[in-house]
Amino acid sequence: MSEQQYVLPCACGRTRRVGASQAGEQVDCECGAKITVPTLRGLRALASAPDDRPHSAHRVPEAGRPSSVAGCLFAFVFLGFITSCVFTAAMFALRARLDPHRPFDAVLAANADQIDRLPIDESYHVWTHYERDGIGGEMPTAEIIDWTRSRMYVRLGAGGGIAAAVLLIAMIAVGWAARSSRSAPPSRRT
Repeated sequence: MSEQQYVLPCACGRTRRVGASQAGEQVDCECGAKITVPTLRGLRALASAPDDRPHSAHRVPEAGRPSSVAGCLFAFVFLGFITSCVFTAAMFALRARLDPHRPFDAVLAANADQIDRLPIDESYHVWTHYERDGIGGEMPTAEIIDWTRSRMYVRLGAGGGIAAAVLLIAMIAVGWAARSSRSAPPSRRT
């Protein structure tokens, strides 16, 4: 907290700001004259200098120090950006793990060999089960399942990439807004 300032007049008509710590000393005026500052008792008789500091409601945040709201918003958007980047990478990694050249014919042949090796009584039970209950609805082939998974991973990965891009733009906007609010002059109310 700064000390109280007073207005000390000079013979030339100009004024000079002085504080209680300068009581009893001599100060120079802009005209070159030496002015004697009154004692503490004499300072009380002088007019108080107007406060040139901005009011706390109009105070500009210190440079290099964002407001707490902007900082929290930036941190939240940054975490969302990192999460969407990790999600996008995971989706494309899962898609890469799909084997597009899986030997479906070999899988079908292995299943047929397994059925061929069943004893006659188990083969009969399987046959009667399918005859009575049916095979069920049309089952998708493994190629269709892999193709569907691949498209799902691509769509989810693209969605994560779009989310990452939007959050990156939001991070830039929050940082820019916080920076411009620090450099803007305080608004004056009349």
